[in-house]
Amino acid sequence: MQRFVSLISLLAIVALLAFSLWLPGRPVSAAQGKGGEVIAKPTPAKKKTATSPAMRRSRPQGETRGISDNEGMTIVLNRPGDEGTLSGVIKWNGPAPQPKMIDTSADPACTSLSTEDLIVNRGKVANVLVFLEAGTTFGGKQLSELSFDVPTNEVVLEQRACRFVPHVVGVQVKQTLKITNDDPTINNVHFVPRNNPDWNQSQPPGTAPLTHRFSYPESERPFSVKDNQHPWKRGYVSVFTHPFFAVTKLDGSFEIRGVPPGTYQLSAWHEACDVMSESKTSVITSVPPKSPKSPITPVRYVRR
Repeated sequence: MQRFVSLISLLAIVALLAFSLWLPGRPVSAAQGKGGEVIAKPTPAKKKTATSPAMRRSRPQGETRGISDNEGMTIVLNRPGDEGTLSGVIKWNGPAPQPKMIDTSADPACTSLSTEDLIVNRGKVANVLVFLEAGTTFGGKQLSELSFDVPTNEVVLEQRACRFVPHVVGVQVKQTLKITNDDPTINNVHFVPRNNPDWNQSQPPGTAPLTHRFSYPESERPFSVKDNQHPWKRGYVSVFTHPFFAVTKLDGSFEIRGVPPGTYQLSAWHEACDVMSESKTSVITSVPPKSPKSPITPVRYVRR
């Protein structure tokens, strides 16, 4: 009789093992049958949802949304002046996005903030970094071969109303960047560059401004500036070896002065395009000794 019970137990174990193999890797939930026995049932697998390229990485609150194929930037240039001025506007193709309110309840000193990752005003884009990326002067020199003095003026990055102001800044190599705190709360500035050392400083209210210089260029694209105290804060800094860059104003306009006569690749960077890994908007333009008689044709947003 004892051998018979052992045989029955062995068969029961084999049956349970076979049933578990029938459920390859699927989670199991327990349910009760009519006789009180426990019945194992496979849990329905969750359906996988497709995500856009812009949503495949985790993003802090307030970071830009993805853009669709029919959206993007267009550079519209004015005719260059005799003094080597490049000016124009950045237009946005597509519907204007609406800003979203940011939850700032973690710090009572920060109130009524909305996202600023893509500001479009009457079809024009603010906070676009416009710069000469490459080119050749009429004297035959490459832009990368030209040398420029380090500016003596400071570029100011304010921590104001729990934001970085301006949202995007450009400096030259070894130019002084001054960071101020105008808020009645502790702020933090954390540079996350690619070619320069990481720099992370806290800034209590009422303290002296911080200063920092970058020894190497960061001109491929701007790097992020974070505030470890306020996770919604985000800014961008780009470091150039030349002075030929500008950031668009609220009306989408920009102006770059003193460009030597030559042919250049003028590029425009914005975080909304960068998050899609589609690089920049670019156009080839010339700066002649005299103003041309015909305007430059606008160039549509291009992917690289």
